[in-house]
Amino acid sequence: MNWLALPPEEALGARGQELFTKYKGKGIPHLVLLDELGSVITLDARSKIPQDKAGIGFPWRNPFTTLYITLVPKSLRFVIKSHVHTIKEKIKESTSGILAKVTK
Repeated sequence: MNWLALPPEEALGARGQELFTKYKGKGIPHLVLLDELGSVITLDARSKIPQDKAGIGFPWRNPFTTLYITLVPKSLRFVIKSHVHTIKEKIKESTSGILAKVTK
């Protein structure tokens, strides 16, 4: 299992701020667990690990997420994730245009 961390100077820079916002950081250190597709397992790994030292509940997923991962093949999950991302971007673009008109 790979554990990635940013050097302090990078964590305090633009990349660190982007990741902090994306993963809803509350402070430093902040430990986020991601699966092989980059989907969030938990944003609260820093408190989950001491609570479950034996790892009995690992990976601390929502039961519905576990069911989804079990039933849907990885390749299909990747396709679904990319489509959801595209739809989110289209919604952002359309709502930002609407908000710009409303605020004028």
